[in-house]
Amino acid sequence: FKKVKPISVNYEDYFLPKKDPDGILKNFLEESESRLDLCKNEIGFINGLLIDNQKKNIIDIGCGNGIVSSKFDKRYNKFGIEVSNIAAEKAKKHISNISTKPLESNSYEEEFFDVVFSYHVIEHIYDPISFVENIHHIMKTHGKLVLGSPNFDCAMARRFKENFRLLHDKTHISLFSDFSLKDLLEDSGFQVDYIDYPFFETEYFTKENLNRVFDTSEVSPAFYGNFMTIYATKK
Repeated sequence: FKKVKPISVNYEDYFLPKKDPDGILKNFLEESESRLDLCKNEIGFINGLLIDNQKKNIIDIGCGNGIVSSKFDKRYNKFGIEVSNIAAEKAKKHISNISTKPLESNSYEEEFFDVVFSYHVIEHIYDPISFVENIHHIMKTHGKLVLGSPNFDCAMARRFKENFRLLHDKTHISLFSDFSLKDLLEDSGFQVDYIDYPFFETEYFTKENLNRVFDTSEVSPAFYGNFMTIYATKK
């Protein structure tokens, strides 16, 4: 685990169109299909937790425009946290209960959520230990956590070093490896059930990206292991 000196971030500006590490202009607020493609395993797992007509509480922490939550089964009572007001307004189309305040231990009742989903948020958090502890506090015992993050000790991070593509975002200040994030979760009262590295089933599994591995003078390609999703259970 590595802590990077934080910079001042206006998350209203964060969601403005900007170039990705490959120089392609992206609009995070309008991203839909690519986001859903990356999260299809997570969505399938979360929807598979429901049995019959049971109702469960789920929260998407860092929900952005709410597009992923829109695919969670309608039997879920959906909650979301998004600190960007402009993104939160868009998310309200898909999530009825939205907060624009960062997660605190008293943000919700203790043992309230059956499922917590947080996709590529923890790397932006100044105090990730408290973040995970707060998640633990609001989750029901035996509830499920689905947590996505870059893996800053993956093969491409080791090979490309400062040219690793996920160092391009200067708001990435808490840099975890798969082992260090697993340790944090286990130290915080979770049982880690599975770690997934989505890549081969995504649009990024191309010959072009595979060939880019050879040139370390350029930014690293999208590659297996760059992203990780940890599936965990609250003990």
